[in-house]
Amino acid sequence: MKFSIQVVSGLVAVAIAGLYMGNRTMRIAMSEQTRETMATFWEIVTFVATSFAFLLLSLKADFRLMVTFSPFIIGACVVMFLSRAISVYPIVGLTSLMGEKIPGSWMKVLAMAGMRGAVSVALALSLPESPFKEEIVAMTFGVALVSLVVQGEFLRAYLKRSGVS
Repeated sequence: MKFSIQVVSGLVAVAIAGLYMGNRTMRIAMSEQTRETMATFWEIVTFVATSFAFLLLSLKADFRLMVTFSPFIIGACVVMFLSRAISVYPIVGLTSLMGEKIPGSWMKVLAMAGMRGAVSVALALSLPESPFKEEIVAMTFGVALVSLVVQGEFLRAYLKRSGVS
């Protein structure tokens, strides 16, 4: 019998390669006006999709369950914040080996940013009916809400203090 250990997910590798090449292509192959138009378009699409996901979740979430599970929500947020920081720094280090120098102040921004929760919200809402679906939806909404409010406030304060624009 032969066993193999899968160290890296193929799907994650494709997504990272696509993001890298897309960003690199935007800088090299597109005019400034095209870049601005593309960025504006994707900001609007992101805003609409995220708003829709959170609207659906707020209609489905039981706020009493969020209060009941608040210790678990806070614990999940702490783990999520630490995981984000642990995963960002090695990836940024790899990009510097490829010639993409990212300033230290931006690494901190990358570690603090990016937790919106729209994907988790969509996944929680798409779960089939089960005895624990309400609890999962409430906890997902709680984690996303804490992520948006707390992490957003820390990021705003850091950006203001450090002068990163």
